[in-house]
Order: sequence, then C-alpha cells, then structure tokens
Amino acid sequence: MPDLFLDENGVAMSYVFLGVASFVKSYGARPMSIEWRLAEPIPAGLLKESRKLVG
Repeated sequence: MPDLFLDENGVAMSYVFLGVASFVKSYGARPMSIEWRLAEPIPAGLLKESRKLVG
C-alpha cells in the first residue's frame, strides 16, 4: 500500500478527507451512485496513487 494511504503510525486509513464537496446528482439503486464536485482538486500525488489501485 502506498505511504500516502498510511497514517503517522503506519496504519492504513479507512478514508482520506478531500475537502468540501457539493452534491451534483444521484442515480441508480442497489447500489446508488452519487456524484460530488470538490471545491479543490485532488492533490496530484494522491490522484496518481489512487489510479494505481484501481488499475
């Protein structure tokens, strides 16, 4: 796991706070999808590492 997703004790974080977000829309059911718009862009390093995890 990239260090970017570990806290100061080396423990994997359950989530990363990306700042203020505004609701855009929701759709579907089971599972429901929700689209948000972030007030600030995702930091480049975090975006790069998260894309590696998705594949």
